[in-house]
Amino acid sequence: MLIMNKNYCSFLFSLFLASLFLLISGTGCKKKENKQAAAMQQMQQQVKAYAVIAVEPERAVIKSAYPASIRGKQDIEIRPMVDGFITQVLVDEGSFVKKGQVMFKIDPVQYQAAVEVAQANVNVARTNVQTAQLTYRNKRDLWDQNIISDYELQTAENDLASQSALLEQAQAQLVSAQKTSLSPM
Repeated sequence: MLIMNKNYCSFLFSLFLASLFLLISGTGCKKKENKQAAAMQQMQQQVKAYAVIAVEPERAVIKSAYPASIRGKQDIEIRPMVDGFITQVLVDEGSFVKKGQVMFKIDPVQYQAAVEVAQANVNVARTNVQTAQLTYRNKRDLWDQNIISDYELQTAENDLASQSALLEQAQAQLVSAQKTSLSPM
């Protein structure tokens, strides 16, 4: 009988614990429900009314701009061969051009002035050569008569050579100025 009593005691103890649990859980739920109901009442009292607008679908145009740079397949750098002021542009921007095609017209005044200055320099150099030739001939006659030394004759000869070189330089500058002036600008 002792064994039955143990089982019976265990059963009674389990029944007691289950009853106690139901009692505690039943009172806890009511308290919880009461707290929730009170919180809902407070929130309803605190809620404010706001204006509401109904949103309906519409068509809209969205424009976007982005910074960018465009590069061509072939970029060509154009540099002038001469200085001057452009008086006329003979090609349109972006148009095709051929090698040797005239693209700009440059004011020719400064080039005409350069030709005139070069011509004047040639004239001065030519006169200096004539003077050096005259001096050389006179010194040669004096040297032939043993009136002057070899040094003075050599100096006159060097001066003539130097003046002749300056004449050639002035003539080359004149040719350059004429080519620049005559080239299509």
